[in-house]
Amino acid sequence: MTRDSLSLQVCMALKAYIVSENLEPGSQLPSERELSEVLSVSRNVVREGLSVLVAEGIITKKPGKGIFLRDITGLAANGGGHEILDQERARYEAIREARAAVELGAIGLIVSRISDAELDQLEQSVVDLEHKLQQGESFIKEDLQFHLTLLQAARNELLLQWSPMVEEVMRVWVYHPDALASAIRPRASRQDAARVAAEHRAILDAVRRRDVEQARTILKKHLLVPDL
Repeated sequence: MTRDSLSLQVCMALKAYIVSENLEPGSQLPSERELSEVLSVSRNVVREGLSVLVAEGIITKKPGKGIFLRDITGLAANGGGHEILDQERARYEAIREARAAVELGAIGLIVSRISDAELDQLEQSVVDLEHKLQQGESFIKEDLQFHLTLLQAARNELLLQWSPMVEEVMRVWVYHPDALASAIRPRASRQDAARVAAEHRAILDAVRRRDVEQARTILKKHLLVPDL
């Protein structure tokens, strides 16, 4: 993804976040450092996204004090209100459903074909994620690596072509307003990281035991697939 695209994603995510949290003019927004960490992008990318919001009159940056919401009327005028929020949620849901279908459908191949080296890679991804949890840091990279390793273990070239979709759903989720709101609240973010770490560990244990049904059950829960 290009730098311009990333800065646009930052801009859109913040607009949707402002709407989803019902923020009022004068409300303080997360700092550049916080946004950089939560969104897993450089501070320069964050600054570029914020500059767009400043130019649109939506936020103002006060030296030494922070970033503040200036005027929410600019959101509706620039297409950044509830319509964008709904579009982002719908896009995420569509990608999530497709990703779940691929991973759940491939789990039988994964369990039967995974190598010891790939099991070690999954173990390392879980350990790294648990470390990030302890440090209170973003764990998107480790989460992504775990799922890409699972797809790789299926030994199917067509399934590997779906890897970009797994990356896309991770990227969309990072910029999703609900995730942004959760990540900005340290306790909620920590709880989410703990859940992901525990579920990754459980998936790995089931795959290591070659227990297809247990692996599928845990993965289904992990991917938030409802029972039909």
